[in-house]
Amino acid sequence: MDTAAAIREEGLVISMRINVPALAISAIALPLLLVFACTPKVRPDPSGSGGAATGTTGSGLGGLGGLGGSIAEGVGGFGGGLGGSAPMGTCTKAGQTFTIFGDAELTGTPKLGDKLYLVPDAEKRAMVHVVLEDNGMNRVLVRTVIDDPSPLGNFAQYGSVGGPSFRLSGARAVPGELLLRGALNSSVAELAYIVDPDKGVGVDGAGKPLPTPVECTQGGHIGKVVFANGSDQPLYLVTCIPDDPLITTGVVYASNTSGALTQIAMKEQSAPELSPALYTYENGTHLVVYGGDKTSTFFSYGATADLLGALQPLKLTPNGATLEGVFAMVPLPADQGVTLIAAFFDSSVGKGKFLAGSILGKDYASLAKIPPGGIAPIQDIATLADVAPIFSPTWDPTSIYGGGASTDGATARLYWFTRGGKPRVFGQTIYASPGPTILTANAATLGTLNTLFVWTEEDDSIAPPKYTVKGQKLICQVKS
Repeated sequence: MDTAAAIREEGLVISMRINVPALAISAIALPLLLVFACTPKVRPDPSGSGGAATGTTGSGLGGLGGLGGSIAEGVGGFGGGLGGSAPMGTCTKAGQTFTIFGDAELTGTPKLGDKLYLVPDAEKRAMVHVVLEDNGMNRVLVRTVIDDPSPLGNFAQYGSVGGPSFRLSGARAVPGELLLRGALNSSVAELAYIVDPDKGVGVDGAGKPLPTPVECTQGGHIGKVVFANGSDQPLYLVTCIPDDPLITTGVVYASNTSGALTQIAMKEQSAPELSPALYTYENGTHLVVYGGDKTSTFFSYGATADLLGALQPLKLTPNGATLEGVFAMVPLPADQGVTLIAAFFDSSVGKGKFLAGSILGKDYASLAKIPPGGIAPIQDIATLADVAPIFSPTWDPTSIYGGGASTDGATARLYWFTRGGKPRVFGQTIYASPGPTILTANAATLGTLNTLFVWTEEDDSIAPPKYTVKGQKLICQVKS
């Protein structure tokens, strides 16, 4: 597998963001949102203390970034990090902010959500494919950004109102192609685009249906599809939900390396088995993280897909009332295992922590320990009011990159980790909005020198709301 081209196929498990006016949450996001959902949000002055683009660090507990957090010397708006030591990288802006999708591409009445995938080129050319859903117009949008003074490459879209529907679950690149993965109408599917070596994504995408359970196509529909990172072939979990509202159960199937489907669970639709969120396949072993109730996360693993229905609790702390979950699960280099990025918040004392670390495939059983084996605290959470969740991170052979929007939608923030989960830049504010709400953000390497940071904006001061997707090139370096 080309790790430089890989991208995690499904969104984060734990989301701690309120979009104004909409509330967008994932399987176990609600408990963390409840902590501050009723707290009035005050948008900071965009020129104020949200973390400088050149990187500054809060010290100690610091208060995560712009909302009341003290900012001292180190990395972008967050305090602490690995027992109080400052992260070890800096990122500076390279050139001006530019528009990737504007009025010319976002025609009709668009409605962008929190799915934003960045896919570096599989053949290590200096280009990144930006992929997102437009739920308002029932389409998927793709634009290639190239490392050039004129950064905009080709543009493509698939779907239309009243036409074919593709629900995006992830994206990856292979030599000569960009593959979008998800559900095409009633089937699990891949949508393939030819990639031009100079300008990027081709105009027309070709859909390829993948094996789909009959429960999803006859008398039911696809609830969720999660594809495995670390696998050259499409391995996935798919849930089927009955169309009859009086039937409260659903089923979960897993595909295996031969392409066949195995039913791994039939449960109530509220059961964690119906909420697969993160999936990797490394060194012949499957690992899945599931969302549960307001304080629970679960995992399953095994050498064969039929073992994935045997869920075990994944607890970050022994406190049963703590709100917790996993942001991301990234394959380690050399097919060794995974790096986890997670967080918990104890509402009884008003504090929490971010955690990260790597775990080898042979040690997946230690995820049942409290705390799980391999991960350790990297950052204190003094308040949830300013957390920016990490959406769909990307990676290359040495680093993990991600982004997120602050809870109030005022800032777009950058994350940069080593492949083992040690923070180099943590929550650095790259952009502060003068008014429009920032919905989500992400980052990826762009060639050998640059990092591309992308965010989406919604201006709901007009009707219908106006959406824009912007980009900023960064130069990110490890401190000497």
